[in-house]
Amino acid sequence: MDRRFRTRLDEVRRDAQVPPGLLRGLQSRLEAFLRPFVVSLGRDETRENAGQYVRGLLSNLGAKTAEAIAYLHDRDRQGLQKFVGQSGWDHRPLIAELARQVGRELGEPGGVLVFDPSAFAKKGASSVGVARQWCGRLGKVENCQVGVYLAYVSGTEHALVDARLYLPKEWTRSRKRMLKAGVPSGTRFRTRHALILDLLTEHGPALPHAWIAGDDELGRCSWFREELRGRGESYLLAVPSNTAVRDRAAAPPPYRGHGRRPQVPFARADRWAAGLPAGAWEAVDVRPGEKGPLVVQVARGVVQARTEGRPSDADEVLVVVRERQPDGTWKHDYLLSNAPPETPVAEFARVLKAEHRVVDGIFDKLLKTDDTQAATRTKLLLALSQALGKHALQEEDVVYPHLRLAGIEAEAKELQAEHGDVKTYLHELEELPKDDAKWLDRVRDFHKLIQHHVKEEENEIYPRFKARLSNEDNIKLTKRMHLEGLKLA
Repeated sequence: MDRRFRTRLDEVRRDAQVPPGLLRGLQSRLEAFLRPFVVSLGRDETRENAGQYVRGLLSNLGAKTAEAIAYLHDRDRQGLQKFVGQSGWDHRPLIAELARQVGRELGEPGGVLVFDPSAFAKKGASSVGVARQWCGRLGKVENCQVGVYLAYVSGTEHALVDARLYLPKEWTRSRKRMLKAGVPSGTRFRTRHALILDLLTEHGPALPHAWIAGDDELGRCSWFREELRGRGESYLLAVPSNTAVRDRAAAPPPYRGHGRRPQVPFARADRWAAGLPAGAWEAVDVRPGEKGPLVVQVARGVVQARTEGRPSDADEVLVVVRERQPDGTWKHDYLLSNAPPETPVAEFARVLKAEHRVVDGIFDKLLKTDDTQAATRTKLLLALSQALGKHALQEEDVVYPHLRLAGIEAEAKELQAEHGDVKTYLHELEELPKDDAKWLDRVRDFHKLIQHHVKEEENEIYPRFKARLSNEDNIKLTKRMHLEGLKLA
């Protein structure tokens, strides 16, 4: 077995260990949790199958097959196998119940719906939707599956709500291939943007929200933004720095007395931002930082955008967020919004950071616990370990090898060593009793390490790395890191 895989497997197994206290009252809590979900399954037999199957998944069985779970409950295996593999129950009411619970428990009027297309590398040709297409996780066109995801972010919490699998045209054009893979008959081709709108239609009413947020795959699509406007949704969507915009506040060229009156010419968004006076930028405190508040500068202006080769039929607000780097340069984000021009810039900054809250949010919740909340600390530590583990694998498999190729080997070695420190902290926090008075102090030290690590990557090493890449590779890897990396800033 590969050494790195074995190391990660051992970490996952440690993560899966739970203290006995966490299991008190588990049976009754599990029944209460399942009740609103299984009620949509109709028949009593189907509901009972669902309950037994979930209890089996949570049991200490070595192989959690339908057969093994059936024998655990001292019953015939065929009924449970049919429920899992052949029964025609509809999953959508269960997802709808999840959305209702998220809206009820986490919902607030200023909530943000975050949509994110994401790809997963996959070998072979039989898995549903697999095809050669852009894979952000690998930074290139590769054999992969693509899904679109909906997450809900409030001021204090966040949750994944639903997802849709994208089927390329080569799949929907082949009835034989879809039949073999079990794709429902009548499934038609849907673009990723259309799948996102389906998710919005299905779950939007249950999730109180003021904003739609997403990356530049969504922002540069003209008809998608137009559709959101038609639905009365407010959006803040990333766009590339070379997006063409026409400044509505700029004076047009002088009229020469004949022909059409000239209009303000289109200009790249980054050049528009570069020409702004110093007074156009407003400082915004995004969140507390290790050495004081993290401050970004935000500017905005009313523009007509031209994306996909055609001008928008509505004016929008171009929002530019910049953050000072240690070398004195600025890192910029460019976004388009249909919000009123007078919207406070702090609100734009809040929505932009909605996608970046996951790990910082877990630390915030951990630091608010006390020594009587051992079970809560255990659950939050598990979530933190999973999030950081995914991040570490992405960097060690993708980013650090490219750093070494670019001649930034010493820094890559230092960053990888800090990953070892992260694993040490996680192990210590797992082993230390959760009601120990020193436990929270270790969490604070761990948080500082993570903040330092991310700041060093994003503010010092990554900018140097990108400067050594060709323009084409720079764009690909920047997009890849923005989509797949862990963003705490």
